Amino acid sequence: MLRQHREDLRKRELAEALAVETRLKQEALRLARLRQHQADEFRTRQQAGPLDMRAIIDCRAFIGLLDRRILEGLQDVAKAEHATAGHRQNLVQAMKDRKAIEVLQQRAMNREQLAQARRETAELDDISTRRFFLVAGRT
Repeated sequence: MLRQHREDLRKRELAEALAVETRLKQEALRLARLRQHQADEFRTRQQAGPLDMRAIIDCRAFIGLLDRRILEGLQDVAKAEHATAGHRQNLVQAMKDRKAIEVLQQRAMNREQLAQARRETAELDDISTRRFFLVAGRT
């Protein structure tokens, strides 16, 4: 029972870690798309007409900020993936532990059933032997 609870807890931890990992990946992807959009818009402005140096500087600064945030996001994703892998290993270990306990319990139950069957057989043999001697003693 405790092993099953431990396994269930590990499953919840893994699910939470996967949710965090997914959220971080989506955020990194959103930032990458925003960066691509800004870069495309910047190229379009450059080709469309006169250059506004202030707009160019601002756009470059914003793209640089997005690049830094994307890098930070990818680092966070890597940490989350590492954490998820750890939670996955913990779950696998909990599952192995539970299975090992179940196998040991089954073996113990099988041994007890075998011992019970032997006791019953010995008891029946004893009854049969007594009965034989009782019947043989009367004749």
